Amino acid sequence: MTPKWQWLTLLGVLLSVALLGRAMAEPIGKEAYLAGQATEVVQITPDALRKRLADGEAITVLDVRSLYERENGRTVTEQEIHIPRGFLEFKAWNTLPKDRPIVVYCGTGARSKLAADTLTAMGWDNVSSLEGGITAFYESVGEDCGCVDLPF
Repeated sequence: MTPKWQWLTLLGVLLSVALLGRAMAEPIGKEAYLAGQATEVVQITPDALRKRLADGEAITVLDVRSLYERENGRTVTEQEIHIPRGFLEFKAWNTLPKDRPIVVYCGTGARSKLAADTLTAMGWDNVSSLEGGITAFYESVGEDCGCVDLPF
């Protein structure tokens, strides 16, 4: 066998082993996947956000829920910005300030955590995610958020 064929054979074997190993990897579920994502994101509790808003702190509150969720539920504050999660990478540049803290929220805290991680990767410095989302924000004071159930 010529050296050229030896290298090609070795490359083929290595590629086969890599693909086989990936195919045999144990799949993980949704909860395990989400738990492993955006692990460096700072979380803010509903009470801490409520205090910051009451103190009049100059923060930007960002709602990343879908338009349907927003129209059929409550919001955290009247002066917030709405950018659905799927449009964040396109609209953040011209919409969100970089000179003040941003608190991101969604329905339960999963999308906001991913969105906060994305904003940090895009160059925003002071970004946090509302722990438990708008559901926890209202439940922490015994109120209903009026949230709609999504089909997933």
